[in-house]
Amino acid sequence: MSKAKTETKMDSFQSWAHRWGRVGTLIALIYMVALPFVVLAAYDSIPSLGEVFNVNTFSILLIYIPVGFSEALSYTPFWAARPIWPSSPATS
Repeated sequence: MSKAKTETKMDSFQSWAHRWGRVGTLIALIYMVALPFVVLAAYDSIPSLGEVFNVNTFSILLIYIPVGFSEALSYTPFWAARPIWPSSPATS
């Protein structure tokens, strides 16, 4: 028993905001990734991969990767457990 998918329609403003939100996000991601490389190239200080990925890098990652996973599993449900805005003035 599969339900037929209903097509949702967005009004013109929602469509415009959705499109420009994606464009803005893409531009921001490009800037965040490219800017460090542009600065390194401008100062002619691009390190070799051996200098970047060494034993110290992997030892730090051994700590931060489990912390990142545990934070996503424990911290997010903490905030989702209650509403951000009270439903009525009596609940505050």
